[in-house]
Amino acid sequence: MLSTRQRRERDTLAPKPHAGGRQPRLAEYDAALRAAEGEADTTLAELREALGLKVQLSTLWYRLNHLGLTFKKTLRAAEQAREDVRLARDAWHAEPPTLAPAKLVFVDETFATTAMNRLYGWGPNGERVIGTIPQGHWQTTTFVAA
Repeated sequence: MLSTRQRRERDTLAPKPHAGGRQPRLAEYDAALRAAEGEADTTLAELREALGLKVQLSTLWYRLNHLGLTFKKTLRAAEQAREDVRLARDAWHAEPPTLAPAKLVFVDETFATTAMNRLYGWGPNGERVIGTIPQGHWQTTTFVAA
């Protein structure tokens, strides 16, 4: 019987320690994948091509997920990085204006734009990737109702 032989040979019934298993297929690319974290617009297919990989996109996705990288992005106007805009925003937040709620008019707005920008990017799990886009340089049709 196996258990009797195992007890006699090793003086225990505990399983033998594992030899370590095999290394994940893309583990050698972990540093390169983490470096791509700042390249917010890179798609899986582009990332696979840039690294010269010959794997399914799902394999790459699972490795990125294992590294704690997710695919999301928040777009902000590129003008927010300008010094004059930053100072104006800081002044607004430092002393908000006093508004009379009775005088407020609520406006509903919708638009159609020709702006084409990628809306997702790779970043650490739990954090959003910040992308910038030029504000107001494309043809936009806006509808406003009050």
